[in-house]
Amino acid sequence: MNADEIRAKIEAAKQKWPEVEVRIQEWDVTVKVRGLTYGQRIEFAKWNTDNPGETKRQHFKLLSLSVCDESGAPIFPDNDGIEFEGLPGRQVGMLTSHAFALSYMDNDEKEELEKN
Repeated sequence: MNADEIRAKIEAAKQKWPEVEVRIQEWDVTVKVRGLTYGQRIEFAKWNTDNPGETKRQHFKLLSLSVCDESGAPIFPDNDGIEFEGLPGRQVGMLTSHAFALSYMDNDEKEELEKN
């Protein structure tokens, strides 16, 4: 396979985001949780660098980038996470776990982000 063919395959893969549908019975909803694109990972890492020690808000930021409806529209647009504050931790934690996993963030990377 030559370089042009490889680039064409990579370009075609842009439309294949890793995602999973998550049913949250207590809320009677099913949402999609998507992995971050490379650009979103850079944005997320920069946000974490600019906001050291903001672990709680870090999770909100990740969810605002990852949780979407069936069409791919964000359910929680980029915000300060106020929508998540009063929600049960189990359900929010479930979404957060999927978001980290789909964005290929291992435990070491999560711990490093949470230290910043």
